[in-house]
Amino acid sequence: GTTIRYEYLPHDVSPRLYISEAVVDGVDAARPIAGGDVELTAELLERTPIRQTWRVMLGHASAVTFPLNWWPGWQVEVDGAPVEAFPMPGSGRLTVNLAEGEHTVTLRLRNTPLRTAANVVSALTLLAGLGLLLAPKPRRSRAFSFPHFSFFICSFVISSFVIFSFVISSTLQSDGHAFAFDFIQMPYPHAGPVDFGLARLEDAGPLPEVVTPGETLDISMTWKIYTEHPLTATLRLVSPAEPRHNVPYALAETDLRLPPGTTPRGDDFAVVSQYSQATLALPPDLSRGLYLLELRLYDRYGEIHAHTRQGAGMGTLYIGALRVRRGPILPPDAPVLAQLGAGDLTLHAVAAEQPDPATLRARMIWSTPGTPRNWSLSLRLLDVTGRQIASRDLQPGYGYLPTTLWHPGEQVTDFLVLPLPEGLAPGDYTLKVITYLKATMESGGEVDVPLTLTQTTLYDPRNACCELPRKGADILCRGGDVNLLGLELPESIQEGDGLDFYAQWNATRAPVADLSARWDVMTPEGDTVASTESELAPGSHTSTWPRFAWVRAPVHLDLPPVLPDGPYHLRLTLLAEGEPYATCVLSRELPITQRERLFAAPPLAHPQAADFGDVLRLLGYDLLEERSTLSVLLWWQAGEAPGQDYKRFVHLYDAATGVMAAQDDAMPRDWTYPTSRWAAGEVVSETVTLDVSAVPPGMYRLAVGWYNPDTGARLAAADSTGQRALYDRLTLTDVTLP
Repeated sequence: GTTIRYEYLPHDVSPRLYISEAVVDGVDAARPIAGGDVELTAELLERTPIRQTWRVMLGHASAVTFPLNWWPGWQVEVDGAPVEAFPMPGSGRLTVNLAEGEHTVTLRLRNTPLRTAANVVSALTLLAGLGLLLAPKPRRSRAFSFPHFSFFICSFVISSFVIFSFVISSTLQSDGHAFAFDFIQMPYPHAGPVDFGLARLEDAGPLPEVVTPGETLDISMTWKIYTEHPLTATLRLVSPAEPRHNVPYALAETDLRLPPGTTPRGDDFAVVSQYSQATLALPPDLSRGLYLLELRLYDRYGEIHAHTRQGAGMGTLYIGALRVRRGPILPPDAPVLAQLGAGDLTLHAVAAEQPDPATLRARMIWSTPGTPRNWSLSLRLLDVTGRQIASRDLQPGYGYLPTTLWHPGEQVTDFLVLPLPEGLAPGDYTLKVITYLKATMESGGEVDVPLTLTQTTLYDPRNACCELPRKGADILCRGGDVNLLGLELPESIQEGDGLDFYAQWNATRAPVADLSARWDVMTPEGDTVASTESELAPGSHTSTWPRFAWVRAPVHLDLPPVLPDGPYHLRLTLLAEGEPYATCVLSRELPITQRERLFAAPPLAHPQAADFGDVLRLLGYDLLEERSTLSVLLWWQAGEAPGQDYKRFVHLYDAATGVMAAQDDAMPRDWTYPTSRWAAGEVVSETVTLDVSAVPPGMYRLAVGWYNPDTGARLAAADSTGQRALYDRLTLTDVTLP
């Protein structure tokens, strides 16, 4: 039901399926799925490529999803009556709404009008071609030739030769046991031997097609050894996600030592065949699905790669595929961390580990009551301030553990990897797990999982000449145990915006105290215009940093909305237990630019003065009406610097009833210029557009106002005479919509 490049799949088949019940259980074992906890039994009565007949028994009315992709042309009859079929959002499978009880469901793939027209055109073209071929040819005076006949004879001979060669090749290859494949030269199982240069694998297996979690596998192999030194073979049970997505997804591993297989004999070696057997213990929490058995060979110098008979290099070698048709039973006392996926999924536990400073591996335990939808996951790592550090959107098992494959009552264990940025500090973080349907972007809920990272990037400053430049070759500020090596400042900073940058720290010794940093933005005269104090890295205690820890930590300062002329510099003060012990004024100039401000309004089409809480003032407006929109250009002025963010509203309401017809609530200039950045006396204009396409014709009034978004309280609105507006909503004008 899928293709390599997905061209022929319906749009709703998202996420794209890499595996299905047919792969794990076989085509005849695939069964319909009902949503939620609905009891369903199904029996397949008939199956052909274009027809299926099922007997279905439902405990409650439910949507039932059948094991095939919906496609235009599928028609459904339930108990002989036609019903509508639709693709299940999130999987694209054919779905039918069924009532409680027993039903006979018949699925037929019929032609759509487009396919019928294409068949007619093809038939007419075939008839026309046959007519031209069989039409009598006029006699010619010169010698008769058979160009068309010769062409057909040549085509027949070539085709026969290709088919004959294919049959002979298949026959020759079928003499041995097909066991070896890779994803570069041999993507399908081939018979041995497989040549590694120093050794040759003659045969492996055969392996059982179906295994169970916790089972022990005895894997036999026959080798020919061409070296007098011992070799090591490593067998790993891996998910197909490892070769496809280049992620570590090994679930079991064992090593096998191959003794020297040769004895010296002059300048040559006598080749000795060896029979060896490896024992691989499958993990007891192995989830239902498809897995690969990977084989790697090593000598004393490293890994040895296989090659084909023609000498072409092969990729990682696999000697079999294993199917797990029944996963482990979910323990009755399994904890519940969250219900996600609109009730389709239960997350029981998340355990995180760091195999290295730049990798977070999360072990997630799931279960389901049964779902016909394939849910996607979004993993996001946040620091204690809520700043997103790393994220990844993916499917369970990278697509090889789709949620439609999960059985009710079984435990599903998944291992997902989240790449981390270099220089992340050890400390407290939050892993946010979000479920959603990729096809519709429907959210299935989210849960926050606290975790602690312990690994950190190490950097010895004595090796500065050989390290990457980003770690800094100079010490910008000496602080004893921890030094500042670098600053990553933005190219430009606009007055009133926040100052966000990264500081690079290096622990020359393991700190014994928890350090903090105070950052000050200084004028040329030494005055402080902005300041912040915090840990060197959010949520991280420096007393946990090892020696040579290299940490890249974010810093944020709120700049005042109005700044005098610069230049500006940063001053860093390091504190131990609240007491300053090192202060440095950093020589690099901050790239702060003055904001272009307007302090006088141009001539206005509709001057209208009004005050809002002695904080903001309306100067006037201009109106533009179109077929489906109503746009108003508003001119505001600040009294004193507002100092906080207010939201403005624009209302279009019925003149007779006061009922709201359209509105827009936002911060100025579509949230890009909040009032906290306005200077005293500054004039700010913005255009607000209302969608009136669905508003009935009639007489309406256009009004504006301001309110505090934290409390919802409106600023007092008064016109130029001091008259306070009703509901603190100032009416601008009447508007007639045709």
